[in-house]
Amino acid sequence: MNVKERDELLIRIDERQQNILTLTMSQEKHLRTLNSKVASNVLNIDRNDKRLARVESFIESGIPYKIKLTKKQMMAGGGTVIPLTTMVLYGLGHLVGWW
Repeated sequence: MNVKERDELLIRIDERQQNILTLTMSQEKHLRTLNSKVASNVLNIDRNDKRLARVESFIESGIPYKIKLTKKQMMAGGGTVIPLTTMVLYGLGHLVGWW
């Protein structure tokens, strides 16, 4: 191998190494992006799992005692719903021409 061939070989090796370095750097950048997305997804899955566990425990245990209505409150609610429904039906009846 003469000097000219050796220099050409060295130039090609340098170019190949530069291309390998460029590709490696772009792959590392892409992997960093993917890793951040994976970490974000893991956090979202964990957060959703905790929310789902809370909803499931709420469904299993039913309505907490503090939110349950007493019989008086239910009677008062029924006492207001029935007259309101009656008034709405009476008003609709007037609009339609039933009364």
